[in-house]
Amino acid sequence: MVITRLFKRLIKNHPEEKLLICMESTGYYNWPSYRVFDNLNLELYVINPLHLKRSLGLVRGKNNLIDAERIAKFLKLHLENLHPFIFTRKVIKKYKL
Repeated sequence: MVITRLFKRLIKNHPEEKLLICMESTGYYNWPSYRVFDNLNLELYVINPLHLKRSLGLVRGKNNLIDAERIAKFLKLHLENLHPFIFTRKVIKKYKL
C-alpha cells in the first residue's frame, strides 16, 4: 500500500522526530487509514470537522492542500487539549468479524 510505504519512509528518514497524524473524522472512509496507522504504531488524532471549522472562524477557499494546512495548524494550537485516537484492540476486531 502506498500510504504504508510513505509513512515507513518518513519514520526511517526521521527517527528522532515524533510523527503526529491528524485527520478529520469522515466515518467509514477513515477505516483504511486507521489500519495503516495502527500497524505502524503511529499517534493519530481524529477531529470533528465542525470543531475544526468553528475554531478557524470565517475562512475562504477549500482544497486538499488548504485543508491539510488548516488541520496541521489546528493540531499545533490544540495538541495539549486533544487525546490520541484509541484503536480498537485486535481481539475485539476479531470478534466483530
